[in-house]
Amino acid sequence: MTQPRQLTDRLIAASRDWTPHDLVPERQKAEVKAIGHALHSAGGIGAMVAAYYEAKERNRSASVIQAYWDGIGEWRW
Repeated sequence: MTQPRQLTDRLIAASRDWTPHDLVPERQKAEVKAIGHALHSAGGIGAMVAAYYEAKERNRSASVIQAYWDGIGEWRW
């Protein structure tokens, strides 16, 4: 099983170059959703929240992650 830290690092890398002006590529949306499912499996909503805020801290445009994760485990947008 992948650990939450590794998944958080993958989430940060996937969202690193997002901007408020460009659409997120479908490939990256799918990757972020998969990371959300893996985080939920590895550590529940707590791991998801921690990863989300860390990614958003590094890039404000990563706030869109909350929409991609809607319905994963207890995550609600």
